[in-house]
Amino acid sequence: MKNKVTLYIVIAISVCFAQSVVAQSQPQESPELEKTIKVYSEYKPQINEAQRLLVNPTAYDTVKVPVELNYSFEAMPIDVVSELRTLRAVSVKGDKLQDLFRGYAAVGAGNYSSFMADVRFMTERSRQYQNGVEFLHNSSAGKIRFENDERYPANYMYNTLSLYTKRFLPHVTLFAGVKPSFNRYLKYGRDVNAPILTPQDVHYDKKDIRRTLFSNQTYVGVQSNSANLNYLNYGSNLGHVVTVINPKQIENSIALQAQARQDLGGLLLGAEFSTTWNGVNFVPADTTLTKNTTQISLKPYLVKNVDIFGFEVGLLAQQTIDGNSKFTLYPQVQLSARLANQTVTPYVSYSGNYKQYSMLEMLNSNPYTTDFTLLQPTNYPADVRLGLRGRFAHIFPFHVYGQYKMFDNEYFWVNDFSTDERNTFVPVYDNGNMFRVHGEIGISNKLLTVLAQLSINHYSLDNELYAWHKPAGEIQIDVKWNIQNPLTANNKLVVTSQFFVYDGMYARSEEIHGFVSNFYEPILLPAIVDFNIHLDYYFNTALVIFARVNNITATRYQRFYLYPSQRTNFLVGLSYSFGNKK
Repeated sequence: MKNKVTLYIVIAISVCFAQSVVAQSQPQESPELEKTIKVYSEYKPQINEAQRLLVNPTAYDTVKVPVELNYSFEAMPIDVVSELRTLRAVSVKGDKLQDLFRGYAAVGAGNYSSFMADVRFMTERSRQYQNGVEFLHNSSAGKIRFENDERYPANYMYNTLSLYTKRFLPHVTLFAGVKPSFNRYLKYGRDVNAPILTPQDVHYDKKDIRRTLFSNQTYVGVQSNSANLNYLNYGSNLGHVVTVINPKQIENSIALQAQARQDLGGLLLGAEFSTTWNGVNFVPADTTLTKNTTQISLKPYLVKNVDIFGFEVGLLAQQTIDGNSKFTLYPQVQLSARLANQTVTPYVSYSGNYKQYSMLEMLNSNPYTTDFTLLQPTNYPADVRLGLRGRFAHIFPFHVYGQYKMFDNEYFWVNDFSTDERNTFVPVYDNGNMFRVHGEIGISNKLLTVLAQLSINHYSLDNELYAWHKPAGEIQIDVKWNIQNPLTANNKLVVTSQFFVYDGMYARSEEIHGFVSNFYEPILLPAIVDFNIHLDYYFNTALVIFARVNNITATRYQRFYLYPSQRTNFLVGLSYSFGNKK
């Protein structure tokens, strides 16, 4: 049996060996090995039925190692060296920033023996303080020619000195100042054509018609610096004004004003407070007035904006003491909307006021008043406005509104015919209302600015025939044109012109029949048509040559009855800015 097994194993090994030998010998005998094999492309292996994994494999570590960082800061002083340097006055193409200079001086002269001078100086700009002073003088010593070709002295003089200081603290700004002024007028007007009972000398002695006006304003105050309405914004100032005119008439005025506002969650709350005392050293010619008056005003208000709408409501409470005690209460309401991407804003408002007048305010309105004259207060129970304001194409601003104002005891100036000169004015009072339509449109860009305004006024009075010396129509056009050298900021010419018309003004005249006087008739004053042009030639940033030409049309007009104005008058001069450090 063992021999058979051994035999089978030997036979199997022999067969396998024989096949191996045959396999090795076949390639030498086959003719196929002599053929050339052509390969047309590179072999690219492909995997069929394979799916791409959409999620990358992620390794999960089951061991968490805590990280602990320990650090400390070591305080160390750092020496900081600072140096203060004053910025040089710069020249910006298209704009002359003369206010960046510390000093400025201008002088000019013209016909009618006119002269002007303006000098100002301020300290270097600082984050801690700023001080400044300015003096301005303007005068004319010429005469006015009347319609009868007589010439009367009509010279005037204005002098103003202003000193101010500001102190900047982290949260508030403190400020104070004093502003004395000395002005002089001549009461030259007279009715040369009206019949009179006794002959008059048509020439005046200057000392008899001269009125001098001295006033001094002193103020001190504080204002918060934050512009964020989420914080309390507040301010307050205390002022004193003394006014002296000849013959010796003195008024002292003391006023305290304060205001505060804050935004509380989209609702702006605010309040304004003021108290004013006026006292004179004479007994007023108007027996209804007293030597001392006091007025206290308080106006709380709130402002709310919802989407495109804005709403403001307030209440003005006023307590007036002028021999009697009078308390008034006026609502203050305004509703507006912002339309057309906030470029057009229609609005409607309602307000009221009880107005007290100081002697200085009266003289600024009319410097030719009769001696010992004061103005009675005026009550405005309703002032309603309906308007529309906005801007077209970003450079065309516009504003139009209709106004209806009711008034009690409004004043109007009339000539005082109780004197032979008839060259002073007294007020007359009346109740009524005024309706005004006002519109304005302009152009505002870097080189050209134009503003055209039109107002039509209609008065309805209880007793007086007309609103004396109040215009029924007003037109005013202001133009400013910058003619700029395209390559340099020097050699720039600024042309400023103004054209205005006041028409429909009436004055009250006296007509005498025999020996009976005090019979009044209205006189329509000639329309005031005035065209002025001012030229400023910038030789460089500091030196400017200027020319002023007023009343180019030489129109004879009277702002007050019997007071003709200067005809064409001009003034030429130069200004120089100095004080910049290099």
